[in-house]
Amino acid sequence: MFSTFPMLETYIASFWIYSKKRIPLFDGAQWLTFRAHGGAYTPATMVQAAIERILDKIDCYKNLNLRGQYGLKQLDLVCHYDDNAMFYNTSINGIGFGYQEAAQEVARALIAENNGVFDRIFLHNPWETPQMMQVYPPIH
Repeated sequence: MFSTFPMLETYIASFWIYSKKRIPLFDGAQWLTFRAHGGAYTPATMVQAAIERILDKIDCYKNLNLRGQYGLKQLDLVCHYDDNAMFYNTSINGIGFGYQEAAQEVARALIAENNGVFDRIFLHNPWETPQMMQVYPPIH
C-alpha cells in the first residue's frame, strides 16, 4: 500500500478514514485511524468494529423485505462474539472497560441510526455476565 513511501511502509500497515455520515463514531473514536504492524490495541478498536459490522448488516438486510416474505412480526439481530472473534480480534476488556461498557458505547452509536430493519439488536458474549445485552433500541 505504501510501497512508494518506504518509511511509511515500515511503520504503517493501513489507515482508515471513517465517514461520520456513514459510520457513527463513539465518544473517543477518531475519524482517521492508523494501523501498525502488530502492537498495542485498545477496546475502542473492538467497539468501532462492532458498530461497523452492525451497520453492514443493516445495509445488507434493508432491501430484502424479510417481514413481508416470511410474515415476520419481529426481526432481531444478534451479534455473537464467538471463539474466532476472541482469537482474531481486539479484546473488549481494558482498564476500567469491559463488555458492559462496550455494549453501552455500541448502543450510544446506534441511537442516531433509525435503521428500520431490525426491531432489536443484541450483543451476545458467552463468556460474560449478562451474556446477552440489548443495544438497540437502548433499554433505559
